[in-house]
Amino acid sequence: MVETISVHLETWKDGPSQGFHPVKGAYEHRKAATLTDTPAKLTSRQAVFYRNLIRLAELTLSRDIPIHFVEAAGNHVAMDLGCVKMAEHAGFIQALRDGPSGFLESIHLAWSVLPDGK
Repeated sequence: MVETISVHLETWKDGPSQGFHPVKGAYEHRKAATLTDTPAKLTSRQAVFYRNLIRLAELTLSRDIPIHFVEAAGNHVAMDLGCVKMAEHAGFIQALRDGPSGFLESIHLAWSVLPDGK
């Protein structure tokens, strides 16, 4: 079952490639080890992706954010895995790891969401 998060995601205004994209049909799960994007400088597109992760963390009160979910408008969306890998290289999220299913299910932010460290 896909989690629902009542969020309106910010979109990147400078191009069609977004940090979150619509999922058409069934989500195609990937293993963490298959993500091969290299480190990159901070771009405006990546900054929008980070702001969306922060917004999701604030709403869910969790450092763990699912790779794909249903957002406020009812659309099934997924994280751009290139953005995810670049966030890992930058230290914004913790090292990627596969979940209990054997595939990448969520990312774990590298910083605490709440003052008590959760």
